[in-house]
Amino acid sequence: MSISGEEKYHAVVLSRIWNAVSDQLPSAHFKVSRGLSRSSYIVSGLLPATIGKGKVSEAGIFIKYATDRVTPWRYSFNKTHQDEIFELKNKYGAAFVAFVAGDDGVACVSFEQLKEVLDDSHGDVEWVSVSRKLKQNYRVSGADGRLERPLPRNSFPGSVVDYFGQKLKK
Repeated sequence: MSISGEEKYHAVVLSRIWNAVSDQLPSAHFKVSRGLSRSSYIVSGLLPATIGKGKVSEAGIFIKYATDRVTPWRYSFNKTHQDEIFELKNKYGAAFVAFVAGDDGVACVSFEQLKEVLDDSHGDVEWVSVSRKLKQNYRVSGADGRLERPLPRNSFPGSVVDYFGQKLKK
């Protein structure tokens, strides 16, 4: 059976999260499970790594990918995608959207940052664009606005790891 593009691009996001949380929070136990659709996952962390004890934190990860080799990378969001991201945020406390930009890297935004580019009024189909000039950071814009500040290229998976670090070490 051949490997699909979806499997490749989802694997890079989950692998980078897994490696980073393992390095940064070695005494925690993490697991990844499937979300509602093929694009979403739930990452659960437990500190200390003893089942039944310790602090638990969860976050939803929604993955979008573009196979284009060059910037800008465009992503379509159906109403169901935005509704699912909203559900992930409400159910798990946090949601992140990882934009795989071809072979260039991953730009990741929190739910709050996503709301800056796609507002609470979910249209049937909306869009997000990620662009990056040579040796610069990712710029994210969408149907309803743009992020004021660019995302550093190395901010993923740090933003997800930072979230778990804050929640589990409180």
